[in-house]
Amino acid sequence: MKNLIILENEILYVEINPILGGSIKNFFIKNKNLKIPVFRETTNKIRKKDDVLLNSFFSLIPFSGRIGNALLKFKSKTYNLKKNFKGELSALHGDGWQNPWIVKNLEKNCVIMKLSAKNKNWPFKYSGHLIIKINNNELKISLEIKNLDIKSMPCGLGFHPWFDMTANASLQMNAKKFWIVGKNNLFKKISNLNKNIDFSSGKKLINTNLVNGFSEWNGFATIVWPEKKLSLNIESSKNLKHLIVYTPYNENFFCIEPVSHSVDAFNLYAKGVKGTGTKILQPNKIFKVVTSFKPKITN
Repeated sequence: MKNLIILENEILYVEINPILGGSIKNFFIKNKNLKIPVFRETTNKIRKKDDVLLNSFFSLIPFSGRIGNALLKFKSKTYNLKKNFKGELSALHGDGWQNPWIVKNLEKNCVIMKLSAKNKNWPFKYSGHLIIKINNNELKISLEIKNLDIKSMPCGLGFHPWFDMTANASLQMNAKKFWIVGKNNLFKKISNLNKNIDFSSGKKLINTNLVNGFSEWNGFATIVWPEKKLSLNIESSKNLKHLIVYTPYNENFFCIEPVSHSVDAFNLYAKGVKGTGTKILQPNKIFKVVTSFKPKITN
C-alpha cells in the first residue's frame, strides 16, 4: 500500500501510515517463518477505502476519549468543538487520528513524525511529535504536545491500540479506582473497584462488554492469548495513570488504551471533580508520554 513505512528487525515487523493519522496498520512478532499479529491484523481485503479505524493503532492528541456535547469548558469560557465522528454527540479522540503526520526523520528502526499546529478541532495552537521505535522485542511509542499559544490550555495524551478478541484472551492489570459511566458514554464520578471489574489477578475479556475507565493505574498490563501462543507486556510512563478497557459484545476486537486523563476530563475538572488527570499546559511548555509494547511467543 502507498505511504507505508516499514520498521523491521529480527523479531518485530511494523507497518506505519503517516498520512492516515500517523497510524500503525500492522504490528507483528516473527515466529520462524510466520508473522503473528500483536495488534489486530489489518489486511487490504477488508478495506473498501483507507480508514484509520480499520488500522490497529493511533495516537490521541490533544485529548483522549470524549468531550461531552462537543463543548469544552475552561477558565469560565465555553468553546464549541466539531462533532468529528458520525453518530457521536461528543468530540472524539482529538485531532491526531484525523490528520496527516509529516515524517521528519526515518531510520531502519525508528520514525519521527510531526503534527502541524494548524489543527482542525481545538481552540488552542499546539504542535505534536510522535516517535515510533523498535528494539529487540520492544515497540516503543513516544508522544508529545507543545503549547504554541499565548495562553494556557487543557490537554491530554494517550494511545489507542486494537487487539484480537479470542475465547481465552485475558487481561491482568492493577488499578485502584474506576469511573462510573453515564449517558452517551461520558464519565460521571469515580468509585472503588468491585470484583466484576478487578483485573489484578487476570480475567478473561470475552463477553465482558466493558467501556470502562480505570484510574490510579500502575502503568503495567499483560494480555495473554493462549490460542495464539502469545503474550504482551504493556508498560507506560508514570503520567499515564488512566486505562480505558473497551470490550464490546459480538466484536472480534478489544481495546486497551493507556491515557493521561479520564473521559470528559476537562469538563469534569471545570466542575471541581478531582482525579480527572487534566493537564494544564503553559505556553511553550511540553507534555510527553511513553508506552512500550513487548510481545513474547509462549509455549
